[in-house]
Amino acid sequence: MKPIATRLLLVFVSMVVLLSCAATVGSAERDRGEQRATRVLPSDDGTQERLGGVITVVWGNVRPGGSAVANERFFLHEASGAETELLIPPDLVRAAGGARRLSGRAVEVRLFSTRLAYAKRNPEVAAVVRSLRILPNRPATKAAKAVTGPQPWVSILCKFSDVTAEPKSLSYFQGMYSSSYPGLDHYWRELSYDNANVSGSAAVAWVTLPHPVSHYATSGGGDLGALLADCTAAADPYVFFPDFVGINMMFNEQFGPYAWGGRQWVSLDGQSKIYRVTWEPPWGYSNVAVIAHEMGHGFGLPHSNNADGDSNPYDNPWDVMSDSWYWALHDSTYGTVGKGTIAYHLDILGWIAPAKKLDIDSMGIYTATLDNLELQSTINLRLVTVQIPDSTMYYTVEVRDRAGYDGSLPDFAVVIHEVWPSRKEEAWLVDPVNPDNGADEGAMWRVGECFEDVANEIEICVQSATTEGFTVQVFYGDTGKIFTDGFEGGGTGDWSTISP
Repeated sequence: MKPIATRLLLVFVSMVVLLSCAATVGSAERDRGEQRATRVLPSDDGTQERLGGVITVVWGNVRPGGSAVANERFFLHEASGAETELLIPPDLVRAAGGARRLSGRAVEVRLFSTRLAYAKRNPEVAAVVRSLRILPNRPATKAAKAVTGPQPWVSILCKFSDVTAEPKSLSYFQGMYSSSYPGLDHYWRELSYDNANVSGSAAVAWVTLPHPVSHYATSGGGDLGALLADCTAAADPYVFFPDFVGINMMFNEQFGPYAWGGRQWVSLDGQSKIYRVTWEPPWGYSNVAVIAHEMGHGFGLPHSNNADGDSNPYDNPWDVMSDSWYWALHDSTYGTVGKGTIAYHLDILGWIAPAKKLDIDSMGIYTATLDNLELQSTINLRLVTVQIPDSTMYYTVEVRDRAGYDGSLPDFAVVIHEVWPSRKEEAWLVDPVNPDNGADEGAMWRVGECFEDVANEIEICVQSATTEGFTVQVFYGDTGKIFTDGFEGGGTGDWSTISP
């Protein structure tokens, strides 16, 4: 068993006696638009049950034009090896710090049974969480969670028993991991500034599942546990799974409205550990951008969002973890190609060095030169963060350009996000002009334009353009700056005080 798996399970067992010291997250009503559970509990009369273990999270993603909403699904993995899918109300997830921070934590949950009617099944009993108690194990440090070095994945190609088609050849999936553009090894090297790669990745030939599509399909997006168990079992003679950190499952037919990506605790080839896992329908692996997006979830990244505040997280054109489809490059073999991700996500994965980042949280006037994120080597900064006082929220400031995997982005500009770490989509694009359109001028900050948060005495101004980026100036706190209306303008002459 891997050391991390051992630590997590031992923490759970040893900390149960200390539950009185753990933080209790209050109960709340379930949002019926959220996840669907599949495990049948012992009773459905409203009685409560307690379960303990480690939580993992997977994110569901729809193709363009799909009617399904974005989805998160939570799984509790017990020390006995049992797995339970949980329905966790959104306010409980927020109180626990958000889905990304909840993933991998040892918890105890109290739940009660309730019946849910499925369109294609008889009523089932779902594990609905009433309260959640995080055990006092120490979460991993940022450095420990950094994704660095080789991260090999294996693609296993799985046919449903009633569908004989093999939509793509084995060589197609093998070539998808190429170290040349637009291969995934090349892609992750570029995005990580060569901090991480997927060298050693592999793909194995098509294998057949024991059941038809109907056995796995659910209105909630598929029986992910059964798909994972049956697909890995079918491929097990050809794969030694502990050699890999991630598993990309490629199915020959759609099993619901989503492609999925995240993490799961799995026992394979005598070892139990958390694997990065994706579930891909044919429309997913026909576009390498979708694979990049789902692998990003496997690496622990959430969705981002534009500024419109709706429930659609697929409309931030600056981020492969949001709008993967538009403002993206295209390849004749691998379809839509993944663009880059936002600086906040690069920082989560440990790919922005401390020397390339400026964190602002005290009164003053700060000047910084930022280069575009696609640039592989720079003496300048990649990210500025501006703390919003008396909160866990902050702004991120980055530069994007039409270069490399970002070659089809809207333009060369400064881009700002508002980050709230416990929010479902943690980073929201800042666009005070037209929040619905993240590719318009309102989302692109140009020379002479300033963003203002008047209430918090924060102003971010673009002073000048450089060859690879921009110089910005940040006014933080009571610096004598006179604030105006919080919207960007066409020139410094529009503002009450002109930036030096």
